[in-house]
Amino acid sequence: MPVLVVHGTEDPHLPFDVQAKVFEARVPHAEFPAVQGGEHVAIFTQRRSVRAKVTEFMQRHFTT
Repeated sequence: MPVLVVHGTEDPHLPFDVQAKVFEARVPHAEFPAVQGGEHVAIFTQRRSVRAKVTEFMQRHFTT
């Protein structure tokens, strides 16, 4: 099953460098695009960037 994990590079609660490695180890085939400058709620504050990443992911995995 395709998995997309969106994470901001400036997250003060869950540091990107640490969490990227954790997710890669736990979910080996997950895609983990960085949201440059995004903080903990990057899906809201970086909406345009995140929307583009999600749209591309969805088109690649779920369209025929």
